Amino acid sequence: MTGYIQTRYQRDTTPTRAALIFTVEPLWAAALGYFFLQETMGIWGMLGGGLIIGGILFSELSETMMAQGQRFFRSVLKSESS
Repeated sequence: MTGYIQTRYQRDTTPTRAALIFTVEPLWAAALGYFFLQETMGIWGMLGGGLIIGGILFSELSETMMAQGQRFFRSVLKSESS
């Protein structure tokens, strides 16, 4: 069911937003496992999960932030040259 919903609505959003949504999926799985199945995760598991999620966020957001920064500096340079 979840796979169908993800596939169905992935085409209606941007690739960056879809990657961010998929990044949150393991966090939900860990939280639900903790609350409903009393599963625990050690410090190494948390550190590894944090590094994976951080890497995905960095790779997805860095391109977007670079593009926004370039647009900002172009607008600043245009206003200074006018």
